[in-house]
Amino acid sequence: ATPGDPMSVCEAVESFGKKVLNPSGQWLKVAGDAKAVVLTSAMSGKPRGGSILEIGCYCGYSAIRMAMTVPDVRIVTLEVDPAHVVIARNMVAFAGLAHRIDVWTGHSKDLLTRIPYRYGGPEKFKVGGVFMDQRGSRYDEDLKTLESLGILLPGCVVVADNVLKPGSPTFLWRLQRGGTYDNHFVRLTEFAMPAEDWMSVSVRRQDAPTGTGSPDPSGPDAPEELDQLQWEADRMRAQATRVPGVTFEEWAAFSDHMKEGMGRHGIIATLDAQQLVEEPELVLGPHGRAERQERRDMIAAAAELATKKGSALPEYITAFSC
Repeated sequence: ATPGDPMSVCEAVESFGKKVLNPSGQWLKVAGDAKAVVLTSAMSGKPRGGSILEIGCYCGYSAIRMAMTVPDVRIVTLEVDPAHVVIARNMVAFAGLAHRIDVWTGHSKDLLTRIPYRYGGPEKFKVGGVFMDQRGSRYDEDLKTLESLGILLPGCVVVADNVLKPGSPTFLWRLQRGGTYDNHFVRLTEFAMPAEDWMSVSVRRQDAPTGTGSPDPSGPDAPEELDQLQWEADRMRAQATRVPGVTFEEWAAFSDHMKEGMGRHGIIATLDAQQLVEEPELVLGPHGRAERQERRDMIAAAAELATKKGSALPEYITAFSC
């Protein structure tokens, strides 16, 4: 990797996961390859203004990815493991992004209510994008906390990783039944592992509650089978941290088991990550179409102005239309 070159840092991380860890049956838990496409496609459609909040920084890979995608936005990322915090801060500094990415040490249940006050309070600290990559059984509680704080902007994009493998079935149930988010559950292949996984991408509706001091309506209680699946997901996650761990084959079989169980309750993948290579705005549903049309209108206006002035349309403007 090259100092000050964020892309080279991300490529080096991915290369380490594929060429060093993968041959020995080990897995590097980063949102690389197809997951990076989903994450960057989603965050590029975040509303104007507001920071991006990441829960589960790990080595800093995804924070760097998001910083490259939205270069004018501050990334605030939380990591519970102090050793990982040291690694992430050094990775971010090496990439030349320490002035835009803040890495905080601590657990989400302790930090989420305190972080806004590090940036002027809930009235000033607003969030336009959230990436959750911590323990899946925390997703629901952490999102409820953010809703209660009133810091999520209308149109806020909430992305969650590993919602199929190991899984977060009760969280997906709430997203589907709560009525305050428009959702896509994106099917893809896990980074550097031959197993299916999903990422959820949810856009907060314009009429969602704001500043109420309580979480959004969550809809009906999850069926008992989904609670059981959530327990099994936490068990698999714990097993993966112990010797001998979980093999790639066992992960693939568990993904199939989780998909079958959630499917019985109407929780299914709604989009394939491969579709986003050509049409990234699809991940945002109707919000993505509106965002793309807004970009096209902006480019048309810039082109008209350039024509009147007798000058060429700047290259960065035409690239923005992609």
